[in-house]
Amino acid sequence: AQEPPHLELINSRYAAVPILTQTNRLGYLFASANRRFATPDEVEVLEAIADSLAIAISQSQLHEQIQEELQLLEEVLAKLRRTEEHLIQSEKMTIVGQLAAGIAQEINNPINFIYGSLIHVNDYLKDLLNIIRFYGEQYPESVPRVAQQIENFDLDFISQDLPQILNSLKTRTDHIRQIVLALRNFSLPDEATKKRANLNEIIDNILLLLAHRLEQKILVVKEYSNLPSIMCYPGQLSQVFVNILSNAIDAVNSIEKSHQTIRIKTDIVESSTGRFIAVSIAHNGAQIPPEIQQKIFDPFCYTKSFKNFTGLGLSVCYKIIVESHGGRLSVQSPVQSQIESQTGSGAEFMVKLPIV
Repeated sequence: AQEPPHLELINSRYAAVPILTQTNRLGYLFASANRRFATPDEVEVLEAIADSLAIAISQSQLHEQIQEELQLLEEVLAKLRRTEEHLIQSEKMTIVGQLAAGIAQEINNPINFIYGSLIHVNDYLKDLLNIIRFYGEQYPESVPRVAQQIENFDLDFISQDLPQILNSLKTRTDHIRQIVLALRNFSLPDEATKKRANLNEIIDNILLLLAHRLEQKILVVKEYSNLPSIMCYPGQLSQVFVNILSNAIDAVNSIEKSHQTIRIKTDIVESSTGRFIAVSIAHNGAQIPPEIQQKIFDPFCYTKSFKNFTGLGLSVCYKIIVESHGGRLSVQSPVQSQIESQTGSGAEFMVKLPIV
């Protein structure tokens, strides 16, 4: 049978004593009997029982409170440990950045010397080949010994191949110079004030640094608009695009498919709040689950349980774009675009920076 919502006192005599703590009244202890009741001795016993109940209830509440405090403390300690790890990693990256800047400078000097020397070597080679050609025109009939050496060395082949080799050396050396310059610009600390920079150039420098991760199986589609230079912290924006592109590479590598694509699009957009440069970085790799999208830019958002997405540095990216540059950073997944993947559905990060 259903219990009544209130206490029914079936006996004619009863007593009630309060259950008290030092600060609160928790309730009452009722006792009833069908005889004369509540003598001083009986009341004293009831009060002793009420005190015991108060102690037991207080201890139970205290235990629950302690458990809640312990759980909160564990969460705080976990956050502190993660913060400590970030600080240690940031310190390491600072040292690595300083070393990279120094190494880049050390490499840059001899590379520039080699590059400049190749230009002179190429000019000297042209002069020598012209002299040989002129000599052959003036003296078409060479003495037998000279003719034999020309045939042995295959002078015609050397005349054609050697300029091509020098040109390839010049191209490869220039590529090294560009990588070293990109590494140096990325490693140097930001200046105290903003300076003008072009986002297309910043992204191209980052792609040079990440070329070893892109390999041949990842297609990078660049759709650049003609962008004006904007006032910004170039080093900070380089960090943003390194993080976003690194996450995109991880995402496309996490799914086996024949066509792995990362699309980078830049454009100028206008709204009621002004003119912005919009940078879209989209991929056809793994989709970001909705529960992660909601907190993806939170400082303590860790996604180790989701193996296809690392979330590397996105809270830092958000702070740089929003707080340091007054821009916007958003994510959409799956991607509703031409590179939408049947297996992964992909993701798209959108950066908007004011044109100032």
